[in-house]
Amino acid sequence: MKVVVLDNDRMMRDLLAMALQMQQLEVLPAGTVEEAEAVLPEAQALLMDFHLGGGQDGAAVARRWASEGRLPPFWLVTGTPDDPAVQGLRELGQLQEVVGKPFSLLRLAGDVQRSLAPFAVERLPEPLAPEPLTAGGPSPAPAEEHFPPNPGPRMELEADDQHGRGPDSDE
Repeated sequence: MKVVVLDNDRMMRDLLAMALQMQQLEVLPAGTVEEAEAVLPEAQALLMDFHLGGGQDGAAVARRWASEGRLPPFWLVTGTPDDPAVQGLRELGQLQEVVGKPFSLLRLAGDVQRSLAPFAVERLPEPLAPEPLTAGGPSPAPAEEHFPPNPGPRMELEADDQHGRGPDSDE
């Protein structure tokens, strides 16, 4: 499943992308609305920041995309969850959650993955064409086993500001 991550803060965008990739989701990173619009047709979901820089905000962008019929299910990340513009987005059926900072990156990525799981189509390996067996010829090679990738050790990452620093940061 493909998720557009729209955030003008590169560090936050990279952290969100890493957390989503740990959930086996494909990330389409976008630093601007224009970049997001270029890849949006490929995506099944959107994770976007409210404050996008350059005078743009996620609420206005979400409303425009909804009116154009191209807004996928989305999560809005913001340090100002009580902003009236944010609250007004609750009427959009595509809004999955308003995520207030600070938040757990891994919890959010898990929520996105769980929400998209019912729509995922498992891709099975292509069947191998059988090779004809001849008397005295080599025996067929055993079928290759497929194991799911190891997600690695679990860890909690938290982000609480626009630069992705956690609450215990020295900065």
